[in-house]
Amino acid sequence: MLLVSSSVSALAAALDLAEVGVKVWIADVPGRVPHGPVRDPHGTVKTLLDELAAPIADGGRPEPSVRPTQSAPAPVQLRGHDGRWQPVPEAAPWGIPTVPLASDCLNLLGFGGAMRAYLDRLKPVLTIGKEENLAKLVQSRMGAQVLKLLVEPLVFERFGAHAEELEVAAVAPGLNESLTRAGSLSGGALLHLERHVARETLVAPARGWARAVEVLYERLELYGAERLDAAIVDLRSTTDGSAWAAWDDTGRVLEVAAVITDPEQTISGASDDFQSARELRASEYREYAEIGIDGQRTAQVEGGHADKLRIINSNSGEQWAARTRLHADGSWSLSLASGRRDRTEETHTIESLAGLAEELGLDPVPNSATSHTVPAPFVTLEQRASAKTKVDDWNAAHPNVVLCGTELFGGELGDAIADARDRAVHLRRRLTGIA
Repeated sequence: MLLVSSSVSALAAALDLAEVGVKVWIADVPGRVPHGPVRDPHGTVKTLLDELAAPIADGGRPEPSVRPTQSAPAPVQLRGHDGRWQPVPEAAPWGIPTVPLASDCLNLLGFGGAMRAYLDRLKPVLTIGKEENLAKLVQSRMGAQVLKLLVEPLVFERFGAHAEELEVAAVAPGLNESLTRAGSLSGGALLHLERHVARETLVAPARGWARAVEVLYERLELYGAERLDAAIVDLRSTTDGSAWAAWDDTGRVLEVAAVITDPEQTISGASDDFQSARELRASEYREYAEIGIDGQRTAQVEGGHADKLRIINSNSGEQWAARTRLHADGSWSLSLASGRRDRTEETHTIESLAGLAEELGLDPVPNSATSHTVPAPFVTLEQRASAKTKVDDWNAAHPNVVLCGTELFGGELGDAIADARDRAVHLRRRLTGIA
């Protein structure tokens, strides 16, 4: 089996095969490594990290560097009805207040806005679990202030889209059903809160994802995997379709029964059949940036010490979610998250990203800006289903390929790992003659 990917999901799939005696050859290729903690709604990422951290055998040494660490999203403040910064109520999934007349809601929404939100408690549920659009649901039940001041900034930062573009079942699965049971959106949000927290809790290896990738390679080699010492320049299915032949840049040929790869890989001489996986790449991406900012100036502009989030329009007309952060070491940074954009659009220069900090009246620290792109998350069930159908069809046409990666799953690592490991199980059965 040939591994032509360095993504976490592909490495996990390859390890599952190596552990049962399948010979793995490793091609040296670039890959996308997570840039920080990731969401793990189903516990898939944590399960993988727990397995890597545990001793391989009784009496063996654990690997604490990849032990999973969990963290809740940082509390944040938003601009209230009077323009002052106010904390988001703790019990407010996607900004939907569970107690509209609580003091934190009154401070943020004002008396009129909070009273309008409270009317949700008195309004009958006429369309039982049927309102699919998040903006329409929130505005009809709680009013424009809740939508504008609370929901919009939070969902734009998370999904890169406005509430009017989001389908409730895709971004808050189960919320409509909770609304129906509770008889109000605020009551439904309370019933939904535990599920929301689980979906948004962040997971990361103790010493970062780069170390986790190292451990995955170490485990593979422990089970007999070997690295190729030359670059793969051609890869194509054999005549009868039962195997793959790979040529390296020295002219040597390696024949393998199967391939694990991801849609971001390009091999110059590979067959069109193999390269067709690139058509499954995400159509939309988001750009993220982290910029160090002067703490003294930030304190003057922002005040206080909590994260502060707003949606800004750049001089070029683009919208960004901009969050100022105070870190444990006392330093400050500005985190930027773009809206959704076509994958063909060019990314921004570091200089232009630093300019966004200046537009906010902040002083960027020289040479501190970093940026990366990730596939945009799915915001409708149709998006998710369409992507799944394309992947399933491609895999059905290529039974001896395990196609992996967050590109296929709206940037969600947990979904990518779960799918890759499941496909590895089916491939293992085929290779060992069980299926």
